[in-house]
Amino acid sequence: MIRRAIATILAAGISQDSYETQSLNIRGNYNYASGRSQLVGYIATQNLLITVKNIDSKGTKVSALIDSLAKINGLEIQSVNFDILDKTSLQKLARERAFADAKLKAQDYAEFSGLKVGRVVTIGDYV
Repeated sequence: MIRRAIATILAAGISQDSYETQSLNIRGNYNYASGRSQLVGYIATQNLLITVKNIDSKGTKVSALIDSLAKINGLEIQSVNFDILDKTSLQKLARERAFADAKLKAQDYAEFSGLKVGRVVTIGDYV
């Protein structure tokens, strides 16, 4: 099953370095029918993390991949998450805008209270 999943990933044009095993688990499979546990085999699970880069605005590539993977008997798709690989420039822009917004708010509060804006006391950056 995992071979079919990897073949499907590669057929979707996703490079080999864009997926990796996140976890591999092997556990006993027991039969409890006779009132006691009897080992009847083992169950193995493998979780893959697939990174799809350059997603188009409609998500066509991702949708097609999910549809293809969902057709593999016994395969579970546990979650699909969307994120940005390099957030550096966006985080910088967010900080600039947050600082400008905080400055405007401070000026408003100072004006409303008849005081003046003083020095910055603390800055928090919580992402």
